Amino acid sequence: MEENTHYIETTFMKYEHPKYLWSVEEFFDDTVKMSPMFLLPSCSYAVTMMYRNDDLVLQFDFKKNHYGGYLFVICNILHLEQARQIIDKAHKIIKYEDLMLDEEEFDVSLEVAHIFPVTKQLPDFKLKQLPTIMKHITTLQTNSELSDLSIYVEDSVFPVHKCILAAQSPIFRSMFTIGMKEQKDKKIYITDVAKEICNSMLSYIYTNKLNDLDNIADNLIFIADMYNIQDLVELCKETLVKNMNAENVFDTLIIADELHMTDLELHCLHYISKNRRNINSKKEYEEIKRYSNIVIKLVDFMME
Repeated sequence: MEENTHYIETTFMKYEHPKYLWSVEEFFDDTVKMSPMFLLPSCSYAVTMMYRNDDLVLQFDFKKNHYGGYLFVICNILHLEQARQIIDKAHKIIKYEDLMLDEEEFDVSLEVAHIFPVTKQLPDFKLKQLPTIMKHITTLQTNSELSDLSIYVEDSVFPVHKCILAAQSPIFRSMFTIGMKEQKDKKIYITDVAKEICNSMLSYIYTNKLNDLDNIADNLIFIADMYNIQDLVELCKETLVKNMNAENVFDTLIIADELHMTDLELHCLHYISKNRRNINSKKEYEEIKRYSNIVIKLVDFMME
């Protein structure tokens, strides 16, 4: 008897809240303001605004147990650039630092969209055919005869297929659709990446599988971010968080800083704060002092 295998298809729903303009009056140090409760079909939330020590904080609070997915928030305040932030289960705060707010009255505008996954089981015919389809796609990775592009890394050449790369990466898609040099030459040169790491990225693109991720996530995340392969980026993040310890937390913090990944950065800062007694004596703590911007973030986090 064949083992029963269940497959699901995931799509994403989005509910958008109309742009909300919040006029704030008489706002001074240690002032706290509450917004009304915003109601979406998928979740309900309110926003608390707090001002203290020249820092302005917007904190999102939810009426019920935490929802699935995340909020995508665009915030406009004073003369500042738009703040675009993902609000999810672990990160519910937008913070403006050193604002030195001396205006008694100002406006805040919020544009919020709730994006969440919806899954359904695939019909029976898809259940039967999906493994076969994946098997055929997987064989293309080693089939140079039908490839229409080559990737050059170090001393290696990887024959690939534009349609498969474009389906996984918006960066590759742009290369192949707007007349860039790579489209005309049918060649892509990737530097500052080891050929083994590039091969792992391609394996994920073709097979949705990876070997030895625990040992390569810290390098793989760079090329995944470079080509905006979001599923692979998230997989690398999860692996780095899972394997975080006193010896590698500062290396991971540097990665988060270089790639501007605030969620991964917060995981590192929380770990360091929680385990500071064990980390203070580590040589890694001395090495991190070379990164002044990270030191500032670390000190600010410890002071909160």
